Order: sequence, then structure tokens, then C-alpha cells
Amino acid sequence: MVLAFGIRAAFFYGWTRCAKLPFMQVNELSLLGNRRRLDWSLKSRADGTGFDPLTDSGDGRTRLLKTIKSLQGRLDARIKELKKDLPKKFLFFLVGFYCATAFATVIGQTGDWDILSAGVAVAMVEGIGALTYKLSLSSFNGIRSLLVMFNYWKAGLTLGLFLDSFNFADSHVAKDPTDLNISDTEALEILKAVSHSSRLDTADGDHAILNGAQTAWEMLSEESLNRVTTSSTDIDNILGGGICCREVTEIGGVPGIGKTQFGIQLAVNAQMPLHYGGLGGKAVYVDTEGSFMVERALQMAEGCVDFMKDSCLRQRNGQSVNEKLTPENFLANIYHFRICSYTEQVAMINYLEKFVSEHKDVKMVVIDSITFYFRQDFEDMALRTRILGSMALKLMKLAQKFNLAVVLLNQAATKFSEGSCQLTLALGDSWSHASTNRIILYWNGDERYAHLDKSPSLPSASAPYSVTTKGIRNSSTNYKRIKLM
Repeated sequence: MVLAFGIRAAFFYGWTRCAKLPFMQVNELSLLGNRRRLDWSLKSRADGTGFDPLTDSGDGRTRLLKTIKSLQGRLDARIKELKKDLPKKFLFFLVGFYCATAFATVIGQTGDWDILSAGVAVAMVEGIGALTYKLSLSSFNGIRSLLVMFNYWKAGLTLGLFLDSFNFADSHVAKDPTDLNISDTEALEILKAVSHSSRLDTADGDHAILNGAQTAWEMLSEESLNRVTTSSTDIDNILGGGICCREVTEIGGVPGIGKTQFGIQLAVNAQMPLHYGGLGGKAVYVDTEGSFMVERALQMAEGCVDFMKDSCLRQRNGQSVNEKLTPENFLANIYHFRICSYTEQVAMINYLEKFVSEHKDVKMVVIDSITFYFRQDFEDMALRTRILGSMALKLMKLAQKFNLAVVLLNQAATKFSEGSCQLTLALGDSWSHASTNRIILYWNGDERYAHLDKSPSLPSASAPYSVTTKGIRNSSTNYKRIKLM
């Protein structure tokens, strides 16, 4: 009994001593079910009635709260600092941004110097910054605000160069074949053709660019033997016998004058034998405007067959030749390419050399028209001039390399000169040098005329013609223009 009372007294004494500790207080003693089981609770310093010696420093706040309070104070100070002279800071930021634009454009206009100028700008900025922050002189305290403005100028310059780098990458990355509306196979063939045409290596492994000279007599002989008739003897006379091979001939005029009719007629006539005024080969028709009509080509093919049958130049095997040259065969020997954008047109010009090298019997290439997409899709005239010049060089090379005739159809335009308007062809004066011969089609009253405007060996002259159901023919009163009242 005495022992039990002593144990209880000791327990009560320990209990009271623990309750007096500074970091622990007893709120409640729960005797539910077991009197020896105690429920202790610690008051946190969140309610302000207690504290934790492991985390408290004596002012009633935890380290976390003190850290948050410190960060809040620093943030408020930073915001106040940013608000100070905010218009000036924004102005210096814009000045830096426009300086980056100037580095990427003004200097870049003289060549591909935009990346070099950007590197010089970054090196200059970082060099000045390094020298500034390494010097800890008291004299810099007076110009501390100027250094802050200089930092904002650097930020604007860096952002501008960063954005210009994306523009540079977009302008130099090739487009996806799906953007050109061509298949992956065609894109691969185009790339192969371009890479092949850009090589300077010869077949025997040499790296020579020049392969030798050709005499003027040889050139004259080649030119005098290869001409294709226009089916109009009057026009053939002013052209020296017809459209000449190894040259680029441009035919243009006002709408409805018969440009496409000339293109289809030449594609058909190129298939006739040499003694009928043809080239005895096939034709490529590049259609950019969607104006090629197969029904019209069939009519002209039937007209060519009738012409050969009625010709008095039949030879011993003339009947067999006529049996092979049926209207169906004429259509089967015209390779038609429908072009839907200027990117496809450029790709097609690059692909022509490979196509003609694989089809040796192609003797005529007609592009109807060379102008269509370059008059509406281009805002950069300098870029347009460079692309057109590149295409013209490729077409000239194609005509000379494979001894074929290249015919370019062009649209008409008006040119104001010496107080009057004159009819000319589109794409400007720079394009007028792209062709060897230039023929302008125009109306003279109710009659169609073809005018030889440019030729290196023939004088300027004009000749009338008509567009009949069988194709291009000599002028006839039955096929004059009918004016609607």
C-alpha cells in the first residue's frame, strides 16, 4: 500500500516538472480506457502561443517565414528600382532592338554579312560589359545610371539579334515538298538534276569547264538546217524559215490574239518530218495558266495530217510516214506538265535538262506562259529579276546543249515613253534580253499581225496571220475579228 502510494507521488512529481518545460505544455490528460495513456499536444508557433527551439530564433517566427519575408522585401525593392526611370529604360531597350535590325539589314544588303555583323555587335557589347564590371573605381558611382541604361540597350540588342536569326534561318531553309505540291519522288529527282547540272566535272573525270571551240561555219550550218514551221508561210518568211533551234524565241501579245494557239501549233508541228517543215521529234508543253486544250490540239493535229496528205512533196515512202503520223500519235508525243505555282515552275525548269536527256527525241519546249506567276506572287522585284535571269540562262543552255527550240509565251504590257504609250511585253526591260528572238502579236484593225521585234540576224518585219479551225494559217478574210455591237 505504501509502495503504491510512493509510485503515484513520484509520477505526479514528474508530471508537474514536465509541464513546466518551456517547449512543451500539457493540454489534456485522456483517461479513456487506460489511465496510463496520455495524450500530449505541442503547440506550434503558428498560433503564437508556443515556439520550437529547433527552428525559432527568439522572435516568435520560423526560418521559413523569415525567408519569405526577406524575399518579399527584396522583390518590392526590385520593383521600385525597375519603376525608376522606366521610360528611359524602355527607350534604350527599343534603341538596342532597332540597332540589331540595322546590323542584320543595312550591312546585310552589301552581301551575306548579317551573321558577321551580329558577331561583331555581340563581341563589342560583351567587351564593354567585361571592362565595365571589372573596374571597381569610385569614379563609376557617378555614372551608375548610365551603366544601367547601357544594360537595357544590350538586352534590346540581344533580343533583336535573336529574332533576326530566326528570319535568316527561315529564308535559307528549303521548303517541304508538300509546299510545292509535288511528290517526294519528284522532289528527289529535281534535287538530283540540280546537283548534276551544278557539277563542273566531265565524263572522263577532268575538271575542265571549256570543252573546245566551234567554228562559225559549223554554227551557221546547224542553224540553217533546224527550223520548224509556224504553218503560216508569211510568218515563216519574216523568221527566215520558221522558229530556229538552239535559240530561245519569245512570243507575246494582248489577250485573245492567239499566243496559246501558237504554242500548241508549234508543239504539233515539231513532230512532222523534216521535209514537211517539222523537226521529227516530240514536244514538251509546260502549262502555267491552264490554257492548254487537248481538243484544240486534236484539231491542229488533224490539220497537220491533212496538210501532209495534200502536200506535193510526197516521197516514195510518204504513204507509210503518213500512216504513222495520225492525230492520236501527235497527241501521244506531247508531254504536258501542269504548273500551279512559281516554285513548281522553277523546279520544272531545273528538271527539264534531266527529262530531255532521258527523252532524246524531244525537239520542242513550249512554256505557256513564263509570266503568269511572276506578275502576281512577287513583291520583291530584285528577287524576281534574279530568278527570271536564272531560268533564262538554263533555258538557253538547254536549247544549245540538246539542239532544240525553246518557245516562251509572254503577256502584254504598256510602256510610257516620250509622251505616248507603246505596246510591249511584260517583265520589264531586263527580261527583254533573256530571249534570242522576240515576236509581238497585235491587232491591226480586224486582222492579226505578228511583228518580229528582235532578232540577231533578221530585220524587223510584220506579217498577217489567221487562227482557223485547223490552226495558224495565212491571213484570210474569213477569219477576221468580229466586233460585237
